[in-house]
Amino acid sequence: MLMKKNYLNSTLIIFFLTINLFALATEPQKNQKTCFQENKGQISDQNFKARPDILFSGTDGELVYHLKNNGLSYQLAKVLTWKKTEKKYFNFAKQTSVPEIESLSIFRIDINWLNCNTNATISEGNALSGYDNFYLESCPKGALEVKSYQNITYQNLYSGIDLKWYEKNGALKYDYYISAGADYSKIKLEIKGAESIHINQLGQL
Repeated sequence: MLMKKNYLNSTLIIFFLTINLFALATEPQKNQKTCFQENKGQISDQNFKARPDILFSGTDGELVYHLKNNGLSYQLAKVLTWKKTEKKYFNFAKQTSVPEIESLSIFRIDINWLNCNTNATISEGNALSGYDNFYLESCPKGALEVKSYQNITYQNLYSGIDLKWYEKNGALKYDYYISAGADYSKIKLEIKGAESIHINQLGQL
């Protein structure tokens, strides 16, 4: 699946979704724990307006994903060019050259579940130890004690059909659980942002 890409220069580096994007622009974090972090106001758009429609987010160190009540977004970023900026962190410290992003390419795919139950109950798996606190422009009073979970399940996303998201061997995975008698053909996906779609020899999209 080929993604459309957008180029940003050094004077206009804005992000559709801000969570963990800079981490993607640096070296991939191979030890990054794939999980699902709840959104308590810390996620915003490029204008720092809160995105309450996003329920959970995460990254595997290369791919950022955002889960909503009607679909999800996949996002990748690649640094095209770097620049070095001279910085002095303390008055008595030696001035050092720090690499900063000059231009960045962002790739994003949106996948929507058509005619799904947007009020599906979400069951959270085991919570990871600890939590995160955020103080951002989108949440100036703080998004506190933000928890992350090993997996999440949309219950009754379609009639008699659940959808579980989880991690396997460091990769993001999902399974549909279809009850006896449920109509699996109700599962329909709308893909936005792809330049082309095809099935490979392994039967993968």
